[in-house]
Amino acid sequence: MVWKPANVTPASAVALAEIINRRDIPKGLFSLVMGAGRSIGQRLVESPDIDAISFTGSVPVGKGIATAAIQNLTKVQMEMGSKNALATVNDTNFGQTSGIVTKSLARATHFRRNARTGVVTVNRTTAGTDYHVPFGRRGDSSYRSREQGKAAAEFYTTVKTAYISAGPV
Repeated sequence: MVWKPANVTPASAVALAEIINRRDIPKGLFSLVMGAGRSIGQRLVESPDIDAISFTGSVPVGKGIATAAIQNLTKVQMEMGSKNALATVNDTNFGQTSGIVTKSLARATHFRRNARTGVVTVNRTTAGTDYHVPFGRRGDSSYRSREQGKAAAEFYTTVKTAYISAGPV
């Protein structure tokens, strides 16, 4: 796995990489690559040696990554352009999580049914969703499979079917 974090989070990326590398994992399984997305990141997404790309960031950058990745038919999953909205109205482009704070069951039900987000919360914060629950893929905020849960495991899994005969040929 190669992780190329955003340039604005170098200290937290290095700290997490140090924690990961203290684990008993095979050498070379995890690599942290630092640098500008326009150069380092672009070379990664254009590489035929990359099997899959998971991206969280802006819609314009995500579209550029998808355009570059398709040249090698690289699998891509993305969560783009959204923040954790507390209220969603018709003129917004939120797509990940949204929430409403209300005493009205009718308003909460209406919001839950009509919010164009992958996760809806009622009378709670929008952060801290369960990792086993699929996340995202609503509106313009994501592309391809979802980020968490079974969908994420399927994204990173390569299936191979083999037929073997033990008898004479």
